[in-house]
Amino acid sequence: RLTVPRLLVGNFSFGEELPGHRQILPYRLRRLESDLATCWDALAHERDLIWSPAVPDDRFQFRAGVVTDQEDIPPGLELTPWGWTDRLRHWGRQINAVVTAPQPEAVRTANSRLFAADRESRWRCGLEGTTLVSSLTELAARLDAIDSRTPWIVRTEFSGSARERLLAAGRNLTPPQRGWLQKRFAHNKPLIWEPWVERITEVSLHWTIPSHATPRFDGLTGLVTDTLGRYRGSLFGTAAPPLEEWSEALDLTGRLAAELQQLGYFGPLGVDALRYRDLAGNIRVRPLQDVNARWTMGRLSLGWIQRVPGGLWRHGTPQELQQAEIDGRVLHRTSPERIGNQQVKHSTWIEPPA
Repeated sequence: RLTVPRLLVGNFSFGEELPGHRQILPYRLRRLESDLATCWDALAHERDLIWSPAVPDDRFQFRAGVVTDQEDIPPGLELTPWGWTDRLRHWGRQINAVVTAPQPEAVRTANSRLFAADRESRWRCGLEGTTLVSSLTELAARLDAIDSRTPWIVRTEFSGSARERLLAAGRNLTPPQRGWLQKRFAHNKPLIWEPWVERITEVSLHWTIPSHATPRFDGLTGLVTDTLGRYRGSLFGTAAPPLEEWSEALDLTGRLAAELQQLGYFGPLGVDALRYRDLAGNIRVRPLQDVNARWTMGRLSLGWIQRVPGGLWRHGTPQELQQAEIDGRVLHRTSPERIGNQQVKHSTWIEPPA
């Protein structure tokens, strides 16, 4: 049991704020933060409080308390955000919370795809052909070297699984694709070009990095995505893939955790690893597919082991949840139907593994 209760804050727009461009969150992101706030209940303790921007349906039972008014937040709680941003540090001090955060530059470095790409290059564990491009001219040169049907992806420094990325194929760019690229190149940061490979299996490896002690491995979860690589759920507990099948990823993510600690980062670290088939048909492993120096849904899913030995923590629409209930696949609903007097657009539930 933690000695200091936590204030769990789901600033799920964390990735949008890292580049430093966005000041005011658009409605869609504010709504997403409301819908997902209750996901913290997976690992919350009874004395913790979950911050929710809108009032959840009171028929839904939470393990922790839920607070929706800043005036109702007691002082002295340990601020635990999804990811550390300047906005959250400032807000935490305003509400007299305990703010123990790594330096902003350490957080940016730990979440930078450019940093991860550099480590993949040094450790020879990335996708063959990965290239940094800083202009349309450099990108055109890279595309000239591929087959006309080869799928590829371009990511920005702080892109997510389905955010700030361009998925395309072949050598020719459409006008919308060209416009998207020109807008990103204007920020004077290189973009990361990668071949789009055939996914076989994905997992997430979860670490806790203390400020001084040795980083601790907390567990592995299976990563469920759609055909475009967008997150759809996590396999946890007895449903998770065997750890021994991912020994290379365990070794390299541990090495990465130790290096990030040396650079001043401390806190949660989730690294997605990918088993894939390359263009020649060979099966390979990419240990550092996505590096997230923040909380992740996979990490939260480990908390459900206290209630369910194992399963698939599914994320989807209310319509998908309804169909899963009709099919008898829902073991446990993990989100309310309504938040802020509106039906949620993002539902979560636990299914038995397939």
